[in-house]
Amino acid sequence: MNNESLLKDRTRWAINYICKKERYSNESLGNLLDINKNTVSSYRLTYTVPNIAFVLKFCDKFGFNYEWFIFGKGEPFPGARAEFPEVCGPEQRQPVELKATITGDQTANYTMPGVDQFGQAVSQLKTIFDNRDPTFIQAIMANLNTFGRAIEENQELRNKINSLEKRIAELEAGVQREGGDVRGDTSVEGTGRSTEKKAG
Repeated sequence: MNNESLLKDRTRWAINYICKKERYSNESLGNLLDINKNTVSSYRLTYTVPNIAFVLKFCDKFGFNYEWFIFGKGEPFPGARAEFPEVCGPEQRQPVELKATITGDQTANYTMPGVDQFGQAVSQLKTIFDNRDPTFIQAIMANLNTFGRAIEENQELRNKINSLEKRIAELEAGVQREGGDVRGDTSVEGTGRSTEKKAG
């Protein structure tokens, strides 16, 4: 079996497990994960390979192990090996050194999902790129590029808002000093003062 076939099998097992446990239909699970029920059905029938967005959302929602889902390493979720040894991969050892490098915490341990999402995300990305599977690398790069563009657009909008807020504050301060109105001083006297300043 190739990597895609194994990934499709793990996806089918994970969805079937959750649907049985939580009594979800394809439609109710799809609504929960914001995907079409036909997509859920296609995954359960192993017709298509799941995209990375689905994998991440599913793992986050139901506490599944990213490395098991993508690479078949470790357990699908904590404690699964005792009940479902047939779907488990080799025991997973997360490198404490990686989190120590990131956080400076030399006693850190993040083998449980959700303990350190940033450290875990870095670990997952490192594993994906080390594996050199072009399918996953392309998917990750596409998502990172989209995320990067969103950050840039958001930052540009924030800069514009900050600039406008600064300009408004300057105008309000100027009006208060002149004792006028926010919309500007249109009196003859005010115009005269303005002309005198220009003349000088």
